Amino acid sequence: MNPETLRPRLDAEHVALHEVVSSFCARSIAVESESDEATSSASRRALVDQGLWTVSTPVDLGGSGGSLLSSAVVWEGLGRSAPSLALSSVHTQAAISILCEHPKWYEKVRELSLGKQAAIVDMASTSNTLCLGREDGVRLSGHIGRIDSAGGSPTLVVMGSGEEMATAVVIEPEQIDFGTPLRRTGLPGAETRSAFIFDEGLSQESVLAPAHCWRARLVFRIGVAAILCGIAAVAHEQAVAYAAQRKQFGAPLLALPAVHSMVSKNGDLLRRCVQDVLEVAARSDLGESASYASAAMLGAVSQASILIADGSLQIHGGYGYLREYNIEGHLRNVLSLCAASGAQETQDEAVLRFDSLAAHSEKLP
Repeated sequence: MNPETLRPRLDAEHVALHEVVSSFCARSIAVESESDEATSSASRRALVDQGLWTVSTPVDLGGSGGSLLSSAVVWEGLGRSAPSLALSSVHTQAAISILCEHPKWYEKVRELSLGKQAAIVDMASTSNTLCLGREDGVRLSGHIGRIDSAGGSPTLVVMGSGEEMATAVVIEPEQIDFGTPLRRTGLPGAETRSAFIFDEGLSQESVLAPAHCWRARLVFRIGVAAILCGIAAVAHEQAVAYAAQRKQFGAPLLALPAVHSMVSKNGDLLRRCVQDVLEVAARSDLGESASYASAAMLGAVSQASILIADGSLQIHGGYGYLREYNIEGHLRNVLSLCAASGAQETQDEAVLRFDSLAAHSEKLP
């Protein structure tokens, strides 16, 4: 079979959805800056009204009932002008993917679908030092390295690791000691903070087991990769427009072989990234196992988006470092999002799993 036939093609409905997102961003969202909680809340309500906040959540639980592929289309569109808001949506949808499997949490899912926030926290991440104990009841304590909530205090869904890999714990905001917003390279408006949980005793209702943590990780990886594609696309488009109008040696900058080559390579790289994201999302919608593929894909897209954003800045020359052009902002956003997502950890996980599978296959007769 031709591998190209496995690649998803966006139908007219998905194209129209992307146009709706683009129109919404142009009408309702300016390029993100440091915003207060009221502004972030207003943006979330606007997304809810448009049915763009929790696209993949079932309709009976307050969502739009769309596919993960549709969500990826929305997140790529939001990533172009509001990556922090898009990341908040990704976190919320990932949390819902765990909660919606447990009827006792349906009401919480409906609240989240109406604009409340949630964030997933992975105990396996090296930035977190959390301990889940089961002696004398279930207790959770420790430090969370960063939460990107885009304003507000989100409900946390903490995903277990090791022997607790299929366990998730729901922590409400009043049980969490949130730190002050941290300085970041990019992602303005993300309200990035650390948090502490001080030996919090948990009710049995707060402990979800078995929990589809693998599904939440999958949604999160696809969402972050889609946002990275959106940021890289804006940077690339801006670079192409600048190179076409900027004159050098009596001709457009784009006519120079080195510039033309960089623009072409970045364009091809961007298209491959978008197709990879859509393919993993489509495979997941078909019920195929895509956990490993999503880990490898996020690692590749994160590296590619850095190359595209950096190349776009270089095309601008010295002007690329001026905030008036905002091209440097795209590079900062890409770098911050890669850090927020733990993209390097995710890629390392994919490599380790590949090596493990390869070693196992070598032992087979």
